[in-house]
Amino acid sequence: PEVASARFRSADSRYFTKDYSLAIAGFSDFIKNFPQDKRVAIARFRVGTAKFYLKDYEPAIQVF
Repeated sequence: PEVASARFRSADSRYFTKDYSLAIAGFSDFIKNFPQDKRVAIARFRVGTAKFYLKDYEPAIQVF
């Protein structure tokens, strides 16, 4: 659980500092490696909103 938390916090930090490309990579890695974690839904939502903020609309729509 500590590794999962560290990876989620790292991606979250990137997201909130508007480093959306790295946030997407971090959250995607988190989802892949910890699919049963209770924060996966939050990670998916942040991937979608980060893609939206990057004006990558079609992939953002697919996430939602």
